[in-house]
Amino acid sequence: MPKSEDEEFEKMGRELREQVGGEFRLAAEQDEYWAMKQARRARTLPEIAYDAMSRGDLLEIWAGETTFRGFIQHTRNDLLVLQARDRIDVNLGGPVILRVIEPAAAPGSGAVRNGATSFAARLAELEQSRTLGEFVTPFSRAPVQGRVAIRANDHVIVEGPDTREWVVPLKWLAAVVSRD
Repeated sequence: MPKSEDEEFEKMGRELREQVGGEFRLAAEQDEYWAMKQARRARTLPEIAYDAMSRGDLLEIWAGETTFRGFIQHTRNDLLVLQARDRIDVNLGGPVILRVIEPAAAPGSGAVRNGATSFAARLAELEQSRTLGEFVTPFSRAPVQGRVAIRANDHVIVEGPDTREWVVPLKWLAAVVSRD
């Protein structure tokens, strides 16, 4: 074959390889996109919180009209401990929204070794220590303040400063802000 025909075949082969390579690349990118979406669908809220803690993300936690901003100090199961001006124990099983304000705003951290393993366990610690706190419930018309008198299976009884009690369902309790 004359050189020009060889060059033509080589040129056509190169164009075909580039076209097929581009199609494979596009298919691979689409597969990666859908795999990423499926992986995100499978994640749980505690896993998202753990990753945000590990990265050092600055977060906002929304609970109705109340907003907290800070870094995650500890998270395990349905408990997220936010370090802000006060210590805030967040119930990931409650009515809360997490929002990343600034990804990797600080060095990430690992879980606290001796930290509570759940929100219910943290409430039991608060009951034992008689710590004064504000119990954030998006459905309350008045602040719920006091100490944990009883941590039950599905609710917590908070003894107010006037010794009257609040009975708060755990699924409605968004967070506890510790005051001492």
